[in-house]
Amino acid sequence: MEASRCRLSPSGDSVFHEEMMKMRQAKLDYQVLMVQLLS
Repeated sequence: MEASRCRLSPSGDSVFHEEMMKMRQAKLDYQVLMVQLLS
């Protein structure tokens, strides 16, 4: 994982960061959904 990141251009790093943020947001949305279903 780290090795593939090293080969990316500086702009590629921001794309990686964007994907991380999307995943984090999706995880939060999922958790909120589960809480609403369980309550």
